[in-house]
Parts: sequence; C-alpha cells; structure tokens
Amino acid sequence: MSVPQSTKEIFTAEPIEGKAEVLHEKFRIHLQEQFVRSIQKVEELLSIDLSSVKRVFSQLEQGLPFSPNLYALYWRLLNAVRSGMASELKEVLKVFINLSRSEIYKLGFELRSLDNSHADIAIAEFVSGPEGPKSLTGEDARMYPVPSEVIDLLLDSAESAIDVVRKTDEGVIDEFDEYVRSLSIFAGKVATGITSVRAFGGIYLREPSSEFSKAQRVAYFVEHLVHETSHLQLHALMIHDPLLLNDDEQLFDAPIRPDPRPMFGIFHASFVLSRMVRVFRKWSQNDSSPLLQDHLRKFESMFQHGLQTVQSHGVLTTAGKSVFGSLRKVALMDVK
Repeated sequence: MSVPQSTKEIFTAEPIEGKAEVLHEKFRIHLQEQFVRSIQKVEELLSIDLSSVKRVFSQLEQGLPFSPNLYALYWRLLNAVRSGMASELKEVLKVFINLSRSEIYKLGFELRSLDNSHADIAIAEFVSGPEGPKSLTGEDARMYPVPSEVIDLLLDSAESAIDVVRKTDEGVIDEFDEYVRSLSIFAGKVATGITSVRAFGGIYLREPSSEFSKAQRVAYFVEHLVHETSHLQLHALMIHDPLLLNDDEQLFDAPIRPDPRPMFGIFHASFVLSRMVRVFRKWSQNDSSPLLQDHLRKFESMFQHGLQTVQSHGVLTTAGKSVFGSLRKVALMDVK
C-alpha cells in the first residue's frame, strides 16, 4: 500500500487507500496537543497542579485509535473551560483521572444500539441543542434507543451494507476501517445521520422506516455509511487547511438539508455527495435494480446542485480549490 505524502495527494477528495491512515494520525496528534493546552488552562483557572493528568495525555499512543468517548470528554472539558464553571471542571477531571485504557483507546469496530456512553450523551445533547439540526417548523431533533425487538434486524442490514461498500470501493472502505470505531443505530426524529468532532470515530444513524424491505434497508445504510464516513475524512483534512473562507453568516440553498446552510455545510455536502454518487454508480454496475438507479439519479441531482453553489459563491483557499476540483472525478463523471 502506498501512503500519500504530497500536498496534491492530500488535498483531493479522492478516496486513496492509505490516505486516511496519514490524516487520522495527524488528527490524533492535534487532539493530544489541544488536550494538554486545555489541562494547562484548567490549572490556571483552579490554581491546582495537574502534572499527572498532563503526563497521561502527553504520552498517548499515537499508533492506536482513540475512543469516541475520549473526544466527547475532551469537548466536555473544553466547554467547561470556556464557561469557567469550576464545579463542572472538577467533575470532568474526576472522570479523566479514572479513565481506563479501554476507555481511551478503541480497537476494532462495534455495531450497536444507542446507550449511555460519554459519546452517546455528547451527541444527543448536541443534536437536541441550539447547534443541532431543526425541522422546517423549528422542531428539535431527538435520539432514543431502538426497541429491542427490531435491533437485530437493523444490525443485520447494517452488516450487509458494510459488506456492499467493502466489495464496491477499496478507498471508501479503507476510510471506514480507519476512522469508524462504532456505528450506533437510534430511534428518533429530525436527525438522520450524525458524525461530529465531538465524538470523532462514531457514526450515528436513525433507524430506517419499518416499511422498508431488506434491499431498501441495505441501500439506506450504504447511503449513510458513505455519507458519514466522508464527513470524518473531511474533518480530518480540514485541520490542515480551512479549505474555504466564506463568512458563516452567509446562507445558501443546500443540496441535502431543507434549510439554508453556510458555505461550510454546502462544501461538506458536495464532498460527501461525490462519494455517494461514486459508490452507487459502481454498485449499480453489478446491480441494475430500479432502487439503486433511483438513488443514483437523486444523488447526481443533489451533487450538481452543490457543485453549482460552491462554484458560484465559494471563497476557497488554494487547497480548497484542489479538493473542489477533484469532486467530479471522484463521482466518476466526465470533467468539463
């Protein structure tokens, strides 16, 4: 396996095998540095010596994937530092001091239902909070555990979807295997798929309609697995360069979401749609069912919408232009 090193290879949307490993390690190093700075800030706020805690996080093993729970606790610590709440800071520190190795690192992959892990709590709070997705009527999103009587059926369909991606695209499944530590299925409303730096490495997907056939459930999970994995790839890429310079106050018609979004969201959507088009195009070459063709046409239309919006209104950095310029190639469409 060749590992990409050049700027040209890094700043592209192409799912190149080995690229995720490079970006993921740099992402972990970035988190480690932020951890140590946050602990130093806590020392200043509380006037206490936290050398032992700093030592733990300065010695994190970069060759091992961090647990989504570790990222969730970091965000909890960061929010406590920003708010200056001494009681919350002390509470988070207690959790950190008692973390086990299995809570810091997450080896392998887990397919699961929602529970009360640190990551699950962080994502549920984010989704239902002011920054979370809203319905067109302003309704907040909600997340609940899936009823026990249907979870096995959903986990089986999700397993089948992972197999489809594995057989369809080596680059995309390489990203999935590198980044994704858990896939959590939830019941709820408004939110469908969620990934966040608040619990990096975790994918959260709402259960598909109970009226779906097995084929429809698998297609649903393939769509959202590719979508959310691509978000993780872009998050890891954007610690190296912001890619775009638009003001977040500017809102534009979005290709996926029903509500207007800042250019950051439009760029993310265009990036993930290029991969959704790619995987469904390749999958439909071996399966000409109307179901896949319908999905492909829908994603192509959304993708073109996103491309046109970014082309017309995006203020891109040099690296951002490189990534954006690769999207049509990623989608296996003729470059024009």
